[in-house]
Amino acid sequence: LREAIYDFSTKGYTRLCGVAEIYVPNSPRQGFPALLAAVPVKEWFERLERAEFDVFDKRLQRRSLRVLWQLWRASRKGTWLDASNIR
Repeated sequence: LREAIYDFSTKGYTRLCGVAEIYVPNSPRQGFPALLAAVPVKEWFERLERAEFDVFDKRLQRRSLRVLWQLWRASRKGTWLDASNIR
């Protein structure tokens, strides 16, 4: 099960990074709020990686206040995925 989750999540994270590199710099500023929906997805993928791709890990069920801060920061900076954050 972990292997399947690993494959699924790494492909999802890779696609998310691809969107950030291709569409975000070229998209109009007015459309940026629609892209903020990707911030919690990115956080989930990172938390899943820290839990070693165990979807039953109790840490994944906790709410993360960090997401709220990341949403605020992304809206202020105008980007939701920095090149420095891509692993």
